[in-house]
Amino acid sequence: MTTQSDPQTISVELADENGAYTLAATVNQLKRHQEAGLFGLKLVGLYAQLTITVDGEKAETQFLSRLVDESHWIIDDRFGANGFPFWAHGFGARYLRCHAIHPELADGLDVLARERGLAAAIGRDVPLALADA
Repeated sequence: MTTQSDPQTISVELADENGAYTLAATVNQLKRHQEAGLFGLKLVGLYAQLTITVDGEKAETQFLSRLVDESHWIIDDRFGANGFPFWAHGFGARYLRCHAIHPELADGLDVLARERGLAAAIGRDVPLALADA
């Protein structure tokens, strides 16, 4: 299992109908992970824990997963700045409504996964293939 103790931050400049803003994610944890799923399935992929800020204001904490052969990072658990859960599904839960992270933020996570030797193939619309452990 590969992890990195020093958090890294991914920042992206975005714009919507209300103007421009900066979305920053501190990557507190990024690692290879596996656990048992429903009906005897084995969930294998990447796990990430992010602290998200918008224009410097702490907005929330998100726990993400990207399973082998998936093309997107999915938010498994999402907590507000006050710790209140928006939802908590658990690693790799795909039997509930899935929410993907912003594509620009996903690009940054993909780069970190490659740099840390966790993924052999990963990217926008590129199915995850884990690097040899």
